[in-house]
Amino acid sequence: MTPERKVAAIILAAGSSRRMGDRNKLTETIGGISLIRRATQAALDAGCDDVVVVTGHDCGTVEPLISGLPVRINRNPDYSAGMSTSLQAGLAAISPSMDGAIILLADMPHVAAPLISRMIAEFRSNPQSSVIVPVYGGQRGNPVLWGLQHFSDLMQVRGDTGGRALLRSLADDVGEIQMGDNSVFTDIDTPEDLREIRARAGE
Repeated sequence: MTPERKVAAIILAAGSSRRMGDRNKLTETIGGISLIRRATQAALDAGCDDVVVVTGHDCGTVEPLISGLPVRINRNPDYSAGMSTSLQAGLAAISPSMDGAIILLADMPHVAAPLISRMIAEFRSNPQSSVIVPVYGGQRGNPVLWGLQHFSDLMQVRGDTGGRALLRSLADDVGEIQMGDNSVFTDIDTPEDLREIRARAGE
């Protein structure tokens, strides 16, 4: 019997939240739970085999918000050079026994455990799909689950980007998860974004 493919979660939480002014968006709460803790708990609830949180900017404030959770923290001293450096810090930190990694952006509050679980299940049940992405309205969103065979290419990405260019170069390797709403596009960049999401939540 073929062993079940193991999937890590890499939570990117190192950015400087420049568009939020003097507020760190990851410390802001929705439903009484900080964004960083929501993302981390979602990965744990989904059953990821390893969870690494990459911190950087304001790490002394962000890290205590996930204290007590069974995750590992890897600080990225080069976070100001762009998202790619945090992605690579996460890939370098996960267990070498992992067969894939799902890259979670900590500022997407509606990406919850059920979606992560669906993506992992698709990855495990369809070995021909080495990348899993959620899709809504014909557009690909986040998070993205990458198979081990793509890690070396992801380690070569530069700048303030993830693996989007690499994803565009792949065709038959990509498995898509169809979504019923736009949660895979909803992130928080500005105070207005936060107010709108809180209003929808009845806060």
